[in-house]
Amino acid sequence: MLSGATDTECARYCIAHQGTYVLLVGDRLYMLQNQPGHMLDALAGKKARITGALVGKDVLEVDSVSPVQSQAGR
Repeated sequence: MLSGATDTECARYCIAHQGTYVLLVGDRLYMLQNQPGHMLDALAGKKARITGALVGKDVLEVDSVSPVQSQAGR
């Protein structure tokens, strides 16, 4: 984690330094495989809906990625 950086900045820093995208669900992390990098970069550090299949205990093969719409004002 970079001191004073946003979640998005941290995620992009890690990817730029050979990291991999992960999905955080509660306290569980899933490494993302078959990832559409341009979509994941656009949503780095934000809430997203990711569909796919588990191919290991903590590995998710990604089928699709989409932003989660804000629930504010509903």
